[in-house]
Amino acid sequence: MPLLKILDNVPLKKISEVAQIVETGVRRFNGLKKYVKTGDMRDNTIVADREVTFENRPSRANMEVQEGDVLCARMKGTEKVLVITKQERNYLFSTGFAVLRAKRNLMTPRFLAYYLRFPYFQAEKDKAAHGATQKAINNPALYSISVPVPPLAIQERIVITLERADHLRRIREQANQLPDRIVQSLFLKIFGNPLENPLEWKTETIEKLCEEIYRYPTFYGLEYKPQGVPVIRIGNIQDDGTLDEDVSHYVFIDQKASEKFPRTILEFNDVIMAVRGDGSTGKIGHVSTRELVGANMSPNLIRIKTNPTKIHPLYLFHLLSSADGQELIKTRITRTAKKKLTAVELKAMEIPVPPIELQQKFATQAEKFNHLKRIQAVFLHDTNELFNSLMSKAFKGELVRNITETEETQHTVAKSSTLTDYMAP
Repeated sequence: MPLLKILDNVPLKKISEVAQIVETGVRRFNGLKKYVKTGDMRDNTIVADREVTFENRPSRANMEVQEGDVLCARMKGTEKVLVITKQERNYLFSTGFAVLRAKRNLMTPRFLAYYLRFPYFQAEKDKAAHGATQKAINNPALYSISVPVPPLAIQERIVITLERADHLRRIREQANQLPDRIVQSLFLKIFGNPLENPLEWKTETIEKLCEEIYRYPTFYGLEYKPQGVPVIRIGNIQDDGTLDEDVSHYVFIDQKASEKFPRTILEFNDVIMAVRGDGSTGKIGHVSTRELVGANMSPNLIRIKTNPTKIHPLYLFHLLSSADGQELIKTRITRTAKKKLTAVELKAMEIPVPPIELQQKFATQAEKFNHLKRIQAVFLHDTNELFNSLMSKAFKGELVRNITETEETQHTVAKSSTLTDYMAP
């Protein structure tokens, strides 16, 4: 439904009327500055940065900011928004961000930031994005999008409400990460650092521990279908190594096409690894859901099926996905035009192999925490849904009405109390 039709008594203005889009350009500076690109943000938070000089900074490191500026990723399908605080005011940012400077007499930066995260705005941004290789929104298109402009006092009340809900959502997300951290600590406690092998476990090449290590380089040019056999791609591997269970995020091929590539048809407990791509090589996934058994996978992934009498798949998954395991993988990555890891290099990698009984004991404990994580994921989903619903109410004018009605009621009660006190004998 168009924003104009769902807002009630809330004035609308173009973004050009309530904010200025900061032009690119960096003034010469001495020493080092931190530089943040769009890929360095996750969940609207900076998670990485790099230090650059004026001379060696990348060409895209060309945005200066001030405290209170609001950053919004320009790229289609990318919801990354940040309000600049005192801590980041001297950072450089990529031109992949639009930098908006709110006109404080009309809009607060925090209200603008939440609006830029609103699904309606993101949909409008995506609709206006264009480009041959990577679609992104330009300044004129961004300026033309409408934004609701309630009074500043109401904006502040809305922001307080959304920030409280957002804080609860983040706490739930942090709680959801705890099981993974506990399992990682448990792994190190039982087995030690796989790079150093302090407990002097025997070592074997991965090839001798597995029944299948394979990718099909010819898995290209297939005709995708609206439904059928899911194709796992790098983007379907989530940060914790689980595979995305939302089927709308997959592409599909028909059964006959999948059967032409039998060695990469996935089974439960298979481990998969990204073997191509500068930012993804070495990324590890685990088939932990029965819904994706029988799926196939892209040629940028390699399938690893363990021999269960020699190595437990959960032991291998946690070894390879640990920080030390990732360092071990890096020693096998070759760099041509892009980073890649060949099957030959992976098979030759030597890893510690504790007794299978000890691996099984660890896997049993890991499964318990995975079960807890799945339960918590349901609560996280519900928390996110509630936050999104609250955000929707905020920008559809419903929170404005509720806040206004509450204030009118409080005013009436206060007035009534005053009259009662005046009339009291």
